Amino acid sequence: MLPRLLFRSVMELLMRTWIMLTLCSVLLATPALAQATTLTGDVTYRERIALPIPAELVVTLVELTTGTQIASATAPIPDRGQVPLSYSLNLHQQPAPENHYGLVAKILSRGAVVFQNYDPIAVDPASPKQTTIFVHRAGDVQPLIEEPQVLNFNAMTPTTSPLIDTDWTVQSVNGQAIEGPRKPSIGFDHEGRVYGTGGCNRYFTTATIAGTAISFGVGGTTNMACDAATMGREAAFFSALAEIVGYVRQDDVLQLIGTSGAVLLELSRNAAA
Repeated sequence: MLPRLLFRSVMELLMRTWIMLTLCSVLLATPALAQATTLTGDVTYRERIALPIPAELVVTLVELTTGTQIASATAPIPDRGQVPLSYSLNLHQQPAPENHYGLVAKILSRGAVVFQNYDPIAVDPASPKQTTIFVHRAGDVQPLIEEPQVLNFNAMTPTTSPLIDTDWTVQSVNGQAIEGPRKPSIGFDHEGRVYGTGGCNRYFTTATIAGTAISFGVGGTTNMACDAATMGREAAFFSALAEIVGYVRQDDVLQLIGTSGAVLLELSRNAAA
């Protein structure tokens, strides 16, 4: 009888020990899943001008597909402060790993944006690295939309897209052939960024591609002035670009399709450098 009671006592002790170890494992593992992440780096610009007084720095993490703000931090810039400006953005919860994220920085003075980057810098919160954000003077870079404060950045293009690492020259806009050397252009890099010229001004944006569907996100453009004819063609190009929903590629010819099903932009591929 005694050995049986002893065996039962030992088994109960082992069971309690196993339960305690299991609970400890859960308690130790759970904080790691929700461990805070800190994104660090600096914000700078290339212009040789002093920062205004007063000024403040705002750094925001956005979800690239929807433009949703995940986290944001604001800090005053000391008088006579100079770039680079260091930032530290604390994330109290790890963002969903299946999404894509980017950082947007703004330097404000008395509520007005003085510098900012319109194209977010891609980051991976699950594997944070020191990230430098280059901002542009607000007077030199204009948004392609009416309200630049609305963040609505599209997701990165899948690397399987046939448009990756290709450059194109626009030959017609809304069926009208473009004559002369100053033609708009579109280039696609391997990370989903889109760049080119409208004929007068350089621009940058992002693209979302799924099958033969394509849409272009919010971007920015320089603010140069050209002759009236060039500016008119450029305005028509940017207007058409905002309405694109699909594409058809046949070898070195690319047609970008609008919501009505009409070909809004027809392009020819540039020879590889």
